Amino acid sequence: MKTKQLLSAMLVFTAVMTSCKKDDFEKNKSVKDSGVEFTSRIMGDLATKASGNRWDANDEIGVFMKQGVGLSKVLGANKKFTTKGDGNFSSTGDDILNYPAKGQVDFIAYYPFSAAVSKNSVEINVADQKNQAKIDVMYSDNARGLNKKSGTAKLEFSHMLSKVEILVKAGTGIANLTGLKAGLTSIPTKSLLDLATGKINQGSTEVNVDAKVSVQKADQLVEAILIPGNYEGKKIVFSIANDNYTWTIPANTKLESGKRYAYSVTLLGSKAVKLEGNATITNWIAVPSGQVDVIQAD
Repeated sequence: MKTKQLLSAMLVFTAVMTSCKKDDFEKNKSVKDSGVEFTSRIMGDLATKASGNRWDANDEIGVFMKQGVGLSKVLGANKKFTTKGDGNFSSTGDDILNYPAKGQVDFIAYYPFSAAVSKNSVEINVADQKNQAKIDVMYSDNARGLNKKSGTAKLEFSHMLSKVEILVKAGTGIANLTGLKAGLTSIPTKSLLDLATGKINQGSTEVNVDAKVSVQKADQLVEAILIPGNYEGKKIVFSIANDNYTWTIPANTKLESGKRYAYSVTLLGSKAVKLEGNATITNWIAVPSGQVDVIQAD
């Protein structure tokens, strides 16, 4: 009798385990079949990267899966997706997104990922320019009308901020540019990106900011990623040893979202000179930047 009972219990246990394995398989199969992955492209450049022409390994984006206009009906909020550096993004654990069994969805994505999204907005802060890849805010809302049969979703990212690049050359009276520093005076450093609309709020919190400076053979490249807006009257100060050269940004200078402004300036020992605009990099929209005078400060 005991033997029959033991045999019956074993048969029930086996049946239960078989059922559990089958259920787990179906769950995994469902995730594999409908789990969302992304490829990406930064608009203006066939290659991809936040600050140059490629993504870096472990770059992270935030993704919203939704239906309807804006973010009125969100099915998955601020999920973190990561790339190995090839522009393909995937997620793990609680960040995995699955297409619904029926119906279509849209995706909104942004870079860099932030866990502190509030009221569908993400904070922007450009006060620290040293690692520009981390402040190069980008946004994508092109992936629309997709379902579980759509395959890998394609995200097209646009730069949301403005970029200024100034190639600085040593002119008469300056032996070299070793130790060059560049500072932007009283510029807005904080804003918000509205993830529902892709709009950037007007900048606030004006402070002095050190631009990024890097050696370009005998020259120096000054770079700043800035919040779009009116920069009329703002000053950029170039410093070498005890000499300062100040450029006051002229009237009607408005930096636009997604545009790159490139200048070339030669510093002289007395007063200097002209800035000539020349934009050539394609992953930011080219903008002719004109000519201005740079005057040596006291």
